Amino acid sequence: MKQKTIAIIHFNTPELTEAGIKSLRKHGGEDYRVIVFDNSATLTLPDGKVIQARPFTAKLDGVEVIDNTRGQVIDFDKFLAEYPDRNPSVGIYQSSVWGSAKHIVTVQKLWELLPEGFVLMESDILLKKPIDEFFREEYSFVGFVQKHQKGNPFDVPRIMPMLCWMNVPMLTREGARYFDPDRCWGLKADRNDRGNWMDTGACLLDEVLKKRPRLKGLHVDIRLFVEHYGGGSWKQDNLNAQMAWINSHRHLWAVSYTDKIEVQQPRVQSKDVAVCIIVRCENPYLREWCDHYLSLGVKKIFLYDNSREGDERPAEVLTGYGDAVEIIDYTTVGLGAQVKAYTDCYMRHWREYGWIGFLDADELVRKVEAAIFVANHPGEVCPAKWKQGAETLKPSIDLVGKI
Repeated sequence: MKQKTIAIIHFNTPELTEAGIKSLRKHGGEDYRVIVFDNSATLTLPDGKVIQARPFTAKLDGVEVIDNTRGQVIDFDKFLAEYPDRNPSVGIYQSSVWGSAKHIVTVQKLWELLPEGFVLMESDILLKKPIDEFFREEYSFVGFVQKHQKGNPFDVPRIMPMLCWMNVPMLTREGARYFDPDRCWGLKADRNDRGNWMDTGACLLDEVLKKRPRLKGLHVDIRLFVEHYGGGSWKQDNLNAQMAWINSHRHLWAVSYTDKIEVQQPRVQSKDVAVCIIVRCENPYLREWCDHYLSLGVKKIFLYDNSREGDERPAEVLTGYGDAVEIIDYTTVGLGAQVKAYTDCYMRHWREYGWIGFLDADELVRKVEAAIFVANHPGEVCPAKWKQGAETLKPSIDLVGKI
C-alpha cells in the first residue's frame, strides 16, 4: 500500500478539525497524507438565523485543503436543484441544511479524487490510539456498523463515517456506490420512503451486503479509538463549548506544553458597545448607573450578581430594562469572582460587540463616551479629557508634531 491517506470533510468547525489532525499526528499518523475537503459556507436557517462560514485556515504540515467554499468542486445549489421534490422536514434539522446529502455526495467525490482508498475521519473526533489497523486491503471497509440510529423511523443501519477505511479500488470494481439519490437522506418527497432516511454510510452498507461475498467488511468498535464531540458540523453550537471540549482533551492532541489551538472565527464587525460589571450590595445607585450608560448609547449591560445570603439582589431594583440589562447569577462564586466574571463575559460575547468595557459599579467612565463617538464617527478621534459636545480631531500628519 502506498502512503496512507486520511480524508476529512470540514464544515465551519476549524478548531475541531485542527485538534483532530493534531491527535492523528500524535498517535502514529505523523507521515499520513491528510486531505481536508472544505465545504464551509454561510447558511441562513428557516428561522432566519445566519451561520457564518468558518473555513479551515490552519497551516499544518502534510495537510492539503480542497477548497469548495464557493462551490468550485461541488456546486451544491445545482446539485439540490436536481431534486425539487426533496423533503425539508427530513433534510433540514437544527443547523443542518441538507447536510447529510451534501456529506454523502462529498464522500462520493472523494472516491473519484482519491482512487487508491482512504480512511474517512470525522472533523469532530480525537484519536486515542494509532489507527494503522484500519488500512486493510482485503476488506471493502473497516469501520463501525451502527445497527440503530436514534430518531430514524426506519432504523436504517449504516457504516458510521466517524472513522472508516474505504477500499475504493475494490468498491468501484464491484460497482458499489456511496451516493444513490434513491438511498439518500431527504432527497425524496415521501417521508414514508425508507430510502429517504438513509444517512451517511447507509447506502455503502446496503451495497456491501448485496454484493457479498465479493465484498466483505470488518466491523470495529471505534469507541476504543476515538473521543467524539458529537454533531459538531450540524449543531453549529456555542464555540465556547467546542473549545472547552478541545481543551479538556488536550492530552489527546497537544505535543508540548506550549501547543495550542487558536480560535479561527473572525469577530463580528460591530460598532455596538457593551459593558460588564460585577456587583454586591450596590443597589442604591444601580439604576442611575445603568441609566447613565444606556443613555450614552451602550447596547448591553452584563451585570454579574455576586450577592450573598441576606443581601439585596440587583434584580429587585433593575426592572423594566428588557434585554438591555442581563443579570448573571454569580452568587456561588467566591475567590477571584471579578476576574472570573470578566473572563466569562469576554469569552461569551467578544464576537458580538465592537467594544466591551469592564468597569466598577461605582465609576461612570468618560472614555465610554469617547469610544461610542469614535465608533459612530469614522475619521475622528477624541483628545485627552474630551467631553461630550467638545471638539474632536481628524487624524493627519499635523498631529505628529515637528519631525
